[in-house]
Amino acid sequence: MSAIRFIYTTLLFSLISILWCACGEDSNLISGSPSFTAEEPFSSNIGVIKHQRIRLAAVTGTIHMIGNASTDIVSISGEKRVTATSTADAQEHLSDITINIQDLGSEVFISTNQPSESGNRLYQVNYIITYPDTLETEVGAVTGVVTIDSMNQNVSVNHVTGNIFLNGLSGNSSIVLVTGNIQGDVRIPIDGDLDWDVVTGNINLDIPVNTSTLFTANVTTGNINVANLSLQNLSGTPTFLSGTLGDGQGNITLTVITGNINVTGI
Repeated sequence: MSAIRFIYTTLLFSLISILWCACGEDSNLISGSPSFTAEEPFSSNIGVIKHQRIRLAAVTGTIHMIGNASTDIVSISGEKRVTATSTADAQEHLSDITINIQDLGSEVFISTNQPSESGNRLYQVNYIITYPDTLETEVGAVTGVVTIDSMNQNVSVNHVTGNIFLNGLSGNSSIVLVTGNIQGDVRIPIDGDLDWDVVTGNINLDIPVNTSTLFTANVTTGNINVANLSLQNLSGTPTFLSGTLGDGQGNITLTVITGNINVTGI
């Protein structure tokens, strides 16, 4: 299933990238190397009561999602950036980027509409989003760094290129990354699931030494390293490792096509 998941994700994001580029095509092309940047901040707040999740569909830029146990507001801020061959052209085309924020009742949906590269201009949106740590998190992105901090609910990330940092997670997590590294500090809930897939890159996972879960790690080309954890019922080869941690009440599945898997008990 992991290989099918990789292929599906790669094709999906390739199609999304093509569509975004097509939406941003501009017949007024400019020459030269883009080196002048214009920026425009944005911010918005949405109160949440019965909401279950927050969903972000981004394109290019940094994403920082922060869970807060003492808030009932989704706070969305950041900046739009355009890099072009002149400051005037960059400023003029900031309006090419739109941030769509929707309150859909059960979820807050945030999406970026931006040309990925049009008329020799580079477009980027950087997000900082703070929200209750009990909301589920779903992130889709094409290029950039994704950081998710202090979440106590399920987290799902589908990303094409860039590193992913997961700090202080305490819920289920499903991560698909085509190119880049995943660095995670995670606590698996009882009977919880952690399913991380990387095509090219490394997985570096830190979990508590008292974690109770079934454990499976697979690499096609690379190494698997487990430190400071007591795996029972051990079975493995140089590219495959399985075993049981504690009472085996959850599931950890890690898959890398090209790269390494490093798991450490803390």
